[in-house]
Amino acid sequence: MKNKVKRIIGFIPHKRFIIFCIGGGLGAIINWIISFFLTSILGIYYLVSYTLAQVINITFNFLWNQNITFKVKDKAKRRFLKFILVSLTTAAISIGLVYLIKEYIIDLIGTLIVFGHDLNYLAAIIIVTFLVAVLNYLLNKLWVFKQ
Repeated sequence: MKNKVKRIIGFIPHKRFIIFCIGGGLGAIINWIISFFLTSILGIYYLVSYTLAQVINITFNFLWNQNITFKVKDKAKRRFLKFILVSLTTAAISIGLVYLIKEYIIDLIGTLIVFGHDLNYLAAIIIVTFLVAVLNYLLNKLWVFKQ
């Protein structure tokens, strides 16, 4: 019976990954709100808005992961530099994917209008958020916050 329970529990995601996803989810919501506000309300080009939102998201995610997910306080400057490197890399991948998905997939399907706002860019941002989440977790766990 114990082995059966251990096998079942083995399929449940690791607690640290769940905490990482909660922080990532909060960061994603912050990112989406900033992107929406800057693009749909202020009229800033969606890739510029998304890039600014990414910078804020990177800061939030580092603080979350250092203090809550991985709970490491040592080598903070070194970890922050690694985190910035990982984040800039995944942000560049994300920005490229957002552009490709919005311009070459979503825009070809149609236009998502909500309360008079074209939200195709936001749909692409949301899709990319989930695509890049696992890569972010692995790089942070295995390199940035490795103990």
